Amino acid sequence: MAGNDLTNASFLDGTGGWTAVGGTLSVDEGQAGRGGKGRAVLVASRVATSGGQTAGARSTGVAVTAGQTLEVAGLYGSTGASVELALAIYSGVTLISRTVLPKIRSAAGVCRQGAPELLNAAYALMAAPQTGLASVEVVATSGGAGAFEAWLSKPYLDAVWEDRKAYVWDPGLFANPDLSAMRRWPAHFPPILLEGYGNQKTKIREAFSGDSDREGTLRKAGLPAINVTGRMHMTLAQYADLEDFHTASDDPFLFVRPETAQLCRATWRADGNPDDEPTGVGTVYGMIGLQLVVL
Repeated sequence: MAGNDLTNASFLDGTGGWTAVGGTLSVDEGQAGRGGKGRAVLVASRVATSGGQTAGARSTGVAVTAGQTLEVAGLYGSTGASVELALAIYSGVTLISRTVLPKIRSAAGVCRQGAPELLNAAYALMAAPQTGLASVEVVATSGGAGAFEAWLSKPYLDAVWEDRKAYVWDPGLFANPDLSAMRRWPAHFPPILLEGYGNQKTKIREAFSGDSDREGTLRKAGLPAINVTGRMHMTLAQYADLEDFHTASDDPFLFVRPETAQLCRATWRADGNPDDEPTGVGTVYGMIGLQLVVL
């Protein structure tokens, strides 16, 4: 019996069907690329006449109610365009869309081989922002005239058990009066889409010589600070609140790190003052830079 060269034949089993959102859809078994033989992807392709045009795919909608917790995941990529994976709520037309945060990978190692070299991975537990039909959606946006594609593999969308909840952005209350007295990152701000991060170079272990002249190392207290650059898709009112929060005080504030649910002590980076980038009528990207220390 002949074998199946398509090693990930279930690459679209996590959803019920697909509709093109700009462009045309096809399946590419990827025998020569995209991570190796058998790396199948759903491809949305288009020839753009200018920048800002989109091509993508949307899964068959699942009825959800506002606040319901959904699990969303997928591998995605593009050629000749920027691309993102999103949770979309629609009813005839798109009512609202939320970007699914990309997972942060190590810079090297086995996990960087194969598909991760070409495909981003995204995963999130997200609260449905509105009642309607929910779908997982990959969309590429052209940077100029010419052919471009969006790729998608192993998407997943489903409601989760009630004991599994979306990450809570409010740090909560503490018995420690120093923590309770700290300002908090406003809970009504949308999730931060990470664009860059990096650890400051800090010695975690320090060498020493004991009484017997044996060399050793001692772990130093604390962890290195994490520099974060990100953006938030905000209404104009939310961006005004962001500017007010920034100018109100230079004191540190409590912040829950995206994806990890780690509680952090946050300060504004010297080059991280809020900035805005228009995205449409009544909305902007709020650009920020923070320095985090995990508590």
